[in-house]
Parts: sequence; structure tokens; C-alpha cells
Amino acid sequence: MGAHHHTRQYQACVRELKARGRYQQCITCPKILDATAKRGHTQHMTLGHHIDVDAAPELAYDPNNYGPQCEPCNAAGGAAITNAKRRGQRANDLTVSPDWT
Repeated sequence: MGAHHHTRQYQACVRELKARGRYQQCITCPKILDATAKRGHTQHMTLGHHIDVDAAPELAYDPNNYGPQCEPCNAAGGAAITNAKRRGQRANDLTVSPDWT
């Protein structure tokens, strides 16, 4: 978990996401997530971004840029973005960045 995960702005995003409703669908797959499920539970909700935060840091805290994401999708998105960056792809071409668990 990065240092930005401990900021007040980031924690406000987490609270806002959970306030949208207890049960929400993952933004990447059809899995239904539970905002009250603890880490490690199959329905645990994480904060996922539609646009890579490194590519557009000004959108990191925009409610239109983030949504609920299951842990497997969140981790897979992060791996895909990291590997693409290592291959030299432009950061602004990448989407679905993981951000917290």
C-alpha cells in the first residue's frame, strides 16, 4: 500500500465509495462486492480507477474516475499496467489501475 493510501483525500474516497451502497458490482467483472467484507473475503471491495492514476494524477480523487473493484481484478490491472509501462507503452494509454486493498 502506497503512502497516498494514508492521505485524508484518499480515505475520503474510500468512505464515499462505500457510502454508494453495501452491495456493488466490480467495475471490471460481474462479481458483486460487499462494502462490509474484510480483506481476504471473496466479496471484499477495493477502490479501483478507470484511468491510471500515474497518467492523470489530477483525476485520482475524482468520483467519476473510481469505483468498486474486487481484489483479483485490482491486482491484475496493476500488473498489466506495470508490465505495459516496462514495455514502454505510454502511461496515458493505460486504464484500470489498482489503488488500494
